[in-house]
Amino acid sequence: MYSMAVSNGESHSSRLTTRRKALTRHEQLKGLVIALKIRFRPVETHTRSRTLKTPTASDVEIFRTAWSLVQSEPWDGRPVRLIGLGISG
Repeated sequence: MYSMAVSNGESHSSRLTTRRKALTRHEQLKGLVIALKIRFRPVETHTRSRTLKTPTASDVEIFRTAWSLVQSEPWDGRPVRLIGLGISG
């Protein structure tokens, strides 16, 4: 799972997806499960995942899935300390 500290969720999610894409392309990997970890300050961690219909290495599909998971989380203006993105299966 890739993780990074964040201040702006959307722009960092895009960079995180780009990093994940480079790894999947380099290792020729596909994933069926997209997993997201969000750590709020001080240390409150939430995890969400979604299983896709077919395995993918598509950056667009990975980003859209990850971003929908981010949007499903109740932000309530809380500062986010870390977002992690993983692909498995």
